[in-house]
Amino acid sequence: MVSDRELILAALLHDVGKLGQRAHRSGEGLGGEALGLAQMICPSYQGHHTHRHVLYTAEFILTHLGYLPPGVDRERLNRLAAWHHLPCDDETGLIARADRLSSGMERESEDHCADGADRFRKVRLRAITNEIALAGREPAGGPWSVELNPLSPELGFAVSDDAPERDRTAEYKPLWDGLLREWNRNRVADPWGYLN
Repeated sequence: MVSDRELILAALLHDVGKLGQRAHRSGEGLGGEALGLAQMICPSYQGHHTHRHVLYTAEFILTHLGYLPPGVDRERLNRLAAWHHLPCDDETGLIARADRLSSGMERESEDHCADGADRFRKVRLRAITNEIALAGREPAGGPWSVELNPLSPELGFAVSDDAPERDRTAEYKPLWDGLLREWNRNRVADPWGYLN
């Protein structure tokens, strides 16, 4: 039976693979175990697997997540987090519904954009404030985006950006490596403390 803490942790981690996918060139950064899940957890479009970030989520949980607190089962956690695009039961369906609600503002799939399958590595992260409409007004929109840096009070603000698209894999890689390094320092035995 899935515990509340497993469901919550899986919900928090379900899209961690989006960072991992952007930190690696196509075909890199995945081990055999995660790659072997593609048929089961990746939707298919015109004969190709889409939403491949779920493979990087599986890689994170199965390979890079060194420590889990007592009572959190790695296989259940992986099933809950990585299967959110092809849910296989009520629990994965719950995370899938939450994922669809939270990603409602995304206009294109990160895996198959009209401008090419790898475009997601080039597109800047948009500031959510571009989409906010106050008092019945239209959203301001504009070229505001978030820099690819570790979070800090000084660097957490959106900046005006009308720079041309370019491959940003090299900017994502240190963020991914930093996440792996910092997450693996977490040795909190209390499951609720581990989540914090």
